[in-house]
Amino acid sequence: MNKLSFAALTALIALSGQLNAAELQHRLGVGYSSTDFEALGVSFGYGNGIKLEYGYDFNQIAGMHVSYEQNKDGILKGDTFKLGGDIGYTFEFDEASIKPFISGGFYSYEENFYDDSGLYWGLGARATYKNFYIDLRQDFFEMKDQGISVDMEQFAVTLGIRL
Repeated sequence: MNKLSFAALTALIALSGQLNAAELQHRLGVGYSSTDFEALGVSFGYGNGIKLEYGYDFNQIAGMHVSYEQNKDGILKGDTFKLGGDIGYTFEFDEASIKPFISGGFYSYEENFYDDSGLYWGLGARATYKNFYIDLRQDFFEMKDQGISVDMEQFAVTLGIRL
């Protein structure tokens, strides 16, 4: 067994009690999304839109989400579907908590003139109070449009309820 496999197995065993002890939580939210692009050194806004999200927190550390984000600006209209996860640590208070996290997963982007899919990564934080939550995140994508590297960023604010 190589050293990396041994270290991963040891970490998994050490965290297993903590991972199973937490309560499972479903999340359902709606919010605002803003999309920006950068290509050939030029940045431009690609519009704003709505975000719909379903999430599931396995424990205080790991969660997953499925989301749909729409951006629209004039004739430009894009739709982004994401399936991903987040890893961070939830800091608990009396009836509230906050979880800073890194996220990543698979995306599919479709618009009038261009379609792409691949992997994304992001940063964010989710704050909860009783059964309500607010999620702030910034996701990053690297796409190729006719051989040109295009960097896309999506910022989203989601308000929702934990079921």
